[in-house]
Amino acid sequence: MFDKESLQNRLKELDRIEEGWKEEQKKMESQIEQLLKEKEDFFKIKPELLKTLRLLEAELACAQADKSASNNTKQESPVIPEHVSETIDTSIPKDFKEESPTSAPSEKNPVIMLKSEEKPVLPEDNEEPESKDALAPKGRSKTGKKGRATKSKQESIVLPPPEDIDMNIPFDYSLKWTLNAHLDSVRAICFHPTLQLLATASDDGTIRLFNLDPPKPAGKKVVKNRQPQNYLSLRGHSSPIISLAAKDNFLFSGSVDGTINIWDFSNPKSIQLYDVFGQVNHHIVQTISVCKDSVFSIVSHENSPYVVALSSDGYAWMIKVSDFSVESIKIDEHPSAVSFSIDGLMFAIGCMNGTVFIQKGSETINRIDTPSHIYSITSISDSLQYAIACEDAMIRIINIANESIVKEIRVHESPVSGIISFLGSNFLITTSHDKSIRAWRNVTYDSVYSESLHKDKYGEAGLCLASTTKNNQGCFFASGGADGTVKVFSKSK
Repeated sequence: MFDKESLQNRLKELDRIEEGWKEEQKKMESQIEQLLKEKEDFFKIKPELLKTLRLLEAELACAQADKSASNNTKQESPVIPEHVSETIDTSIPKDFKEESPTSAPSEKNPVIMLKSEEKPVLPEDNEEPESKDALAPKGRSKTGKKGRATKSKQESIVLPPPEDIDMNIPFDYSLKWTLNAHLDSVRAICFHPTLQLLATASDDGTIRLFNLDPPKPAGKKVVKNRQPQNYLSLRGHSSPIISLAAKDNFLFSGSVDGTINIWDFSNPKSIQLYDVFGQVNHHIVQTISVCKDSVFSIVSHENSPYVVALSSDGYAWMIKVSDFSVESIKIDEHPSAVSFSIDGLMFAIGCMNGTVFIQKGSETINRIDTPSHIYSITSISDSLQYAIACEDAMIRIINIANESIVKEIRVHESPVSGIISFLGSNFLITTSHDKSIRAWRNVTYDSVYSESLHKDKYGEAGLCLASTTKNNQGCFFASGGADGTVKVFSKSK
């Protein structure tokens, strides 16, 4: 038995220990707050750092071009590859004579002077940045890896505007609804192939299904511009859901947990709003667990019997819709985005290192190298061209026939996180971490719409895009953002 004094002493000791724990907890909370602040500060300055890097790249390209032009009358000088330039002595020989005596560099500190009329500037909209092929060593791609080198824009064949593109169609679409059903970032969205249904997936681990044309209430006056009805919330993944695709009456969802769930995505007329189900994974038709890592992207096409999914463990998965059998394709690089061609006979896989693989089933028929991480990819105009959304704030139009980059356009101030074709291929829609959603006319790439609609969250803003197909009863496109909202656009009245 303890006496009263010893118990009091023991209680005081426990109080001191508790105070110590509280002090330690305050220190840890302060450290966590500081780390979160540093992370937020980094994401704020990241666009400026990327802008500075692009400015330096442009300045280097101008300097290289100027030096090459000045030496053409003497002899052709070899181009120094980027990866070995630091080990080569770049001091100017003693017999070197600068044409301009006022700008002669010293022997110890050589300076490459730019012509007065040449100023290193960032490319503006519709302006093609100078090709980087001259900076790449022979036998290597733009990314510096061995393999097939990409042809420069000067060598590429610029195709005439396709017949299915009407340059006179106006872009008369505007924001109609803002959906706020999710509690965290919306990473993926897709429309039903034929019905006016929208599926959205989020970091909160749920899929929300919306009826964009909800049934009219009996005996009540019909209100114009009725809000979409969130008629179901699907929960079948243990981690954030980052990819979606719809095929027939099935909805395919991919998650960070490596699973692909297949859901019933049929007409909701038989579903009573707020029905209570006995399990959280109601409507699951099948679960595919072949991926060992996150499922980054899923895509479908009306003419293809397969749905294609990409996982970050380096595989593409062809899922046959008729029996849900799976065929794997090993991808040498880290795949990040996938899109079918216009006719659905081929699909393109974009990778984190900028490589694009063109696939006809499991056969790789072509490969194109580009200089930046690919976030999203879409086919345009015909089966020969794709548009890719890149981390360096550019979109690039690639031609798979001659393995070239046809055009490069800076369309945002931050990484372009999503890109889709809209109204056939007459327009391209893009979204970005700079909070904006923009529309561009195909072929000319003139801006026809731009508005900042998403809010910033830890350096992210606009994250994904989707649009209805030609067989859908409605005509919409939508954008999901880090702020947890979904912006739905329709034709202006």
